[in-house]
Amino acid sequence: MSQLKFFTLKEVNSKIQEVVSNVFKTSFWVKAEINKINFQGHTGHAYPELVEKENGKIVAEMRATLFKSDFQNVNRRFLEVLKEPLKEGITALMFVQIQFHPIFGLSFNIKDIDPVFTLGELEREKFETIEKLKKLNLFNLNKSLKPPVLFRNIAVISAETSKGFSDFKSVLLSHAKGYKVGLMVFNAVLQGDSAIGSIIGQLDKIKKVSHSFDAVAIIRGGGGEVGMTCYNDFELSKRIAEFPIPVLTGIGHSTNFTVAEMISYQNGITPTELATFILKRFEDFETPLDYYISQIAQMSRNILEINCSNFYNTTNLLKIFSKNILNDYKQRQENINENLYKVSKTPMKLGLMNLQSISEDVIFFAKSKHREELINLNRVREGLQQNSIRFIAIKTSGLEHQEKLIEVMNPQRLLQKGYSITLLNDQIIKPTTKIKVGDQITTQTAVNKIISTVNKLKHER
Repeated sequence: MSQLKFFTLKEVNSKIQEVVSNVFKTSFWVKAEINKINFQGHTGHAYPELVEKENGKIVAEMRATLFKSDFQNVNRRFLEVLKEPLKEGITALMFVQIQFHPIFGLSFNIKDIDPVFTLGELEREKFETIEKLKKLNLFNLNKSLKPPVLFRNIAVISAETSKGFSDFKSVLLSHAKGYKVGLMVFNAVLQGDSAIGSIIGQLDKIKKVSHSFDAVAIIRGGGGEVGMTCYNDFELSKRIAEFPIPVLTGIGHSTNFTVAEMISYQNGITPTELATFILKRFEDFETPLDYYISQIAQMSRNILEINCSNFYNTTNLLKIFSKNILNDYKQRQENINENLYKVSKTPMKLGLMNLQSISEDVIFFAKSKHREELINLNRVREGLQQNSIRFIAIKTSGLEHQEKLIEVMNPQRLLQKGYSITLLNDQIIKPTTKIKVGDQITTQTAVNKIISTVNKLKHER
């Protein structure tokens, strides 16, 4: 029996290595997704895992090597072009050379990665996210929400220790008029691949108690634009668009807006700008409120003056009318007395006749005219009394109503709610008030009067 011929594993691998070296003598460009980078900090080398997917399934994969000097060069160029370093989950165009090692097997030796191609891929992903949102009629959904007049309670998705949140909170809480804004922080990762799941998780928590808040603010500050591509993710953008209350974004960069910023109810280039937007709503609400308070006070004074004048005039008319009636009956009584006196000067018989006639006249007058006039007088007096009482009751009710309105708009009640009043020379500061450096202003709160000197003026357009 002849002996079987075989090859050792080393011989086979050496032969494969020889074939690969002869066939793939030059480097070439390969498009693939970087599934993992596998950076080794102690050596500075990286060993990326490359894959290709179809319909979400991996159809090809390859190990690769990216040596320290090449890795540093690629990272530097990515930061220059994309404003973020090389990372996992991106599709890249890589200049590679195939190599086969008898122990480690087949792999790519990556010489270079084109950041411009990756930038185009990221923009394509951003465009696709925008198109999906528009197709689902979600792109302007959050912007179309009807917000409250004031954002008084805000759920903040940020890191409590971040500079962005510190700036945001400082601007809101340091306003001269002391507007009250409640903030509740929901800690999250705000950049990089893990930011997507972290932010979505906090949005889900806030959604369960959304009735307790007027808005959600996503605050990120400090650093450059590293890790901003997470805000182009479709799932994160979809959650923001569908959120039941306004979503405000202040993620701290000024160029190349992300999809999340585009679809949010309001975007601020920085957390500070977003805080200024919130405060401006308070200022816009307060300015006409001051005007209406002064108008109500003036109208109340006018109504009181008119009612007092009408009451005084009515009282005078009542006095004059009553006096005239009394004078009329007094004159009639005097005429009767005069007739009686004349009778006493005539002969007895004639006097008796006249006296009888006059007496009959007096009795008749007493039974008819005088009684009727007295009855009419009583009726007039009672009517005047009732009308006066009714008039006074109506006017008193009106005055009480105006008093209640004035009490509702009492500045002291507004101060108790957290508002304040700023005065210059004992006059309320209005948009037309001229203020200059060195002026002394007074801020009145519910319990304190704060006197300040103007050191700097910033004119808002």
